[in-house]
Amino acid sequence: MIKNIISTILLIFWTSLIFGQNIARVENVKIQSKVLNQERDILIYTPADYDWRTNEFFNVIYVFDSQNREFFDYTSSIISFLTDGN
Repeated sequence: MIKNIISTILLIFWTSLIFGQNIARVENVKIQSKVLNQERDILIYTPADYDWRTNEFFNVIYVFDSQNREFFDYTSSIISFLTDGN
């Protein structure tokens, strides 16, 4: 019985290592707006392997009116889905 439980736990752990995914990064950068006279947030999404792909160019997408985090998350999810495996 204990042998089966240990085998199951090891199988789950091993499977998660094999099929684990790298996670993209989202950075929050703050800038001071002189026109609005307030601090604004900029969200920057970078792919999971961005740091290792140093000799490549990446497309840039600007999401306007993304003060609602849902717009940014929706757009970055679509990008991640469309470029998965590339």
